[in-house]
Amino acid sequence: MSRDGGITLCAAGLKAMFVTEAGFLKAVEGVDITIRKGECAALVGESGCGKSVTGLALMRLLQTPPALYTAQKILFFDGERATDLQTATEAEMLNVRGRKISMIFQDPSAALNPVMTVGRQIDEIIIRHYGLNKKEARSRTVGLLRSVGVPDPERRYFSFPHEMSGGLKQRVLIAIATACRPALMIADEPTTALDVTIQAQILRLLRDLQRENNMALLLITHDLGVVSHMADSVYVMYLGKIMEEGTTAEIIGAPLHPYTQGLIKAVPSLDDDSAVPLQQIPHNVPNPMKKPSGCSFHPRCAFCTGLCRAKMPPLIEYGGGRKVRCWRYIPDSSANGGGDD
Repeated sequence: MSRDGGITLCAAGLKAMFVTEAGFLKAVEGVDITIRKGECAALVGESGCGKSVTGLALMRLLQTPPALYTAQKILFFDGERATDLQTATEAEMLNVRGRKISMIFQDPSAALNPVMTVGRQIDEIIIRHYGLNKKEARSRTVGLLRSVGVPDPERRYFSFPHEMSGGLKQRVLIAIATACRPALMIADEPTTALDVTIQAQILRLLRDLQRENNMALLLITHDLGVVSHMADSVYVMYLGKIMEEGTTAEIIGAPLHPYTQGLIKAVPSLDDDSAVPLQQIPHNVPNPMKKPSGCSFHPRCAFCTGLCRAKMPPLIEYGGGRKVRCWRYIPDSSANGGGDD
């Protein structure tokens, strides 16, 4: 997929934090993300790195308080018109969510209302945004269930979530997310609780729907195997900051940041018949309330220097539009007093 298509979403300086009894938890720190029409952009990182919070902040779905978030801009382009989601009113956001931007949450059992039939839950979206009557909405809902591969959709329309498997519930969430043919869909770990066979089906469905509707997709995941098959561009996140970004071919084929390299080395391959064990990134993701000084990855990095411990490196361009946040790629970094605060 070309990277020069029209922009669907452009966020700059996105920050999100939570007020806790122990102080401020800075979950997202100055993230910039651009998603183009028809493109799948992947936001990748380990659990606890701020990926899901980023998706929720883009949709303005974090409850304030305890959450606090801001951005220089979050521009959503709908045709020739641009809306800054950062300054939009809640009434404007109600018209954006579901119709123009939708989200698939990682736990379908928690995302669906347990006391409403799945058909009624999809109907609500259609009636809210299109003003159809119940009969018209039901007809469209049955068609949506059929389009996402739910068997016997006329009967399943009356099913409650607990009567469906995890894979079917995820398909219902996809039907809800695509009911209004949004320009952008955010999929937060859409295959986490599913077995491998069902995961492949869901990912294939998402890819097909994206291509059919020329929809932009932000895929939030920790699985680089999924990224290699789905994404056009990749943002690698660690403890609230983007550490590297580029095309999928660049990130998977020639990773720059030691964290990205570690993530790739930890992915098993069916093509590798060697006896070399998978290489695990040492230690765990630090407590976000107690982030390390300097580069937050330095306690787990084999290339760590004194400068890494002292200052967070800036995110710099490294040719061809790709970017990396690492002192190893900054000229004269040994004498450089700069960096991120």
